[in-house]
Amino acid sequence: MVNIGIIGCGRLGTSIAKGWLRRSRHTIHGYDVSPERLAAAEALGIVKHSSLQSLLSQSEVIVVAVKPKSIAEVAEEGAALFQGKLVVSPAALVSLEELQQLFKGAHVVKCMLNIAAEVGESMILYCSSPSCSTHSIDLFEQLFSELGSCIRAAEHLVDLATFIVGCGPACIAYLVEAIAEAGVCIGLPKALSIKLVQQTLKGTAALLQQYSPKEVISKVATPGGVTEQILGRFEEEKLKEILRKSIAETVLTLQQ
Repeated sequence: MVNIGIIGCGRLGTSIAKGWLRRSRHTIHGYDVSPERLAAAEALGIVKHSSLQSLLSQSEVIVVAVKPKSIAEVAEEGAALFQGKLVVSPAALVSLEELQQLFKGAHVVKCMLNIAAEVGESMILYCSSPSCSTHSIDLFEQLFSELGSCIRAAEHLVDLATFIVGCGPACIAYLVEAIAEAGVCIGLPKALSIKLVQQTLKGTAALLQQYSPKEVISKVATPGGVTEQILGRFEEEKLKEILRKSIAETVLTLQQ
């Protein structure tokens, strides 16, 4: 059992906490400047702390789940209490070098994950600072593998993964919503349409573990069939190009 402190009990911090609480193996400590978020965290089974110093004194591993602009303030407030601890930051586009300077003496890991951590199915890319010990890396992998699948990667790949891993659930849910709405348009009850799409998504995800996207498409889209006609309309409307450009151009703009 590990005492884990989560600084920031917003959407991502709460999802991470829920993922660990599912197993009931660890004690999860929480701190947030918002009394409302802190109360909601306590209701989930997170040990509430009224100060950052209190949380740091009782936690071996720290997840700094705050917005990038707030990280420096957190580091300054906690100061020496971070030293020697494993400090994990899921903040987008904050460099390892910056994190190491802010959390002096800590074993820093930078990662990208998403809200699927809540159900133990997040993709987790991570990189570590040069001063991060082998023990700390092993501990990170042990803990975060409970939230999904971990892959160690170069820092620039972790940054790029932000837009696939971090934004991915919302983008996929957007498409699911569109398909479910199409079901309603042809006469399906809304609840049933959503259920059908949810299970179809689950099955397709399992197939994609064994086959490439093109192979899955070819297995379903028989010549002259309904699927081929629907995909043909997608091509006419340039749906794939719209999706590709929306993601890639947004990323390139943010990187400038």
